[in-house]
Amino acid sequence: MRAKENCGLLLNTHMAKNIRQNGLIDLFNQLEKYPFRNKFEFMLSGRYSKRGRSRLIYFDRELLTAIRHYYETERSVIVRKAKNDPDSLFLNTDNRYFGKPISETRASLIFSGYARKLELFDKSYVYHDLRHSFATELFHSELNHRGSQTSALLEVKKRLGHVYIRSTHIYIQLRQTMMSEVEKGLE
Repeated sequence: MRAKENCGLLLNTHMAKNIRQNGLIDLFNQLEKYPFRNKFEFMLSGRYSKRGRSRLIYFDRELLTAIRHYYETERSVIVRKAKNDPDSLFLNTDNRYFGKPISETRASLIFSGYARKLELFDKSYVYHDLRHSFATELFHSELNHRGSQTSALLEVKKRLGHVYIRSTHIYIQLRQTMMSEVEKGLE
């Protein structure tokens, strides 16, 4: 997800594509209702996405379970202390904005803060690089699973919410560059 898209993870039903969409609480309930389902869809409102286009966000069972855990534990502590309960999943914990929804840049700021603290972490990485890493891993996984570069690429395009396949190619070219560098290092 892009940093801004974190703000659009809403707990309750909301409007997207002029239709009422399930919130995360509905998805938490689906975890129990459908114990064998492994993929869950959340419609992100265009208000929070690039170019204002609503798009699907996909959560696997493990990630959605972790999000529910955060909601039931850390987030509920913040809500009790702040004495308000906004519809956003992620809330600020700093004093000035405590209990209010995070800003569009908050995820990037937190990522950068942790990156500075980790000794062996390349300081040139930014939050958006997580998106590239995800796309790279997904492409590799889909390629192994589907056996076709085209179908793997289309799955990555869908999951990233890209409109144009050439945007997705940029992510995959990064993978090919990384693989070339690894091969050079092995020689």
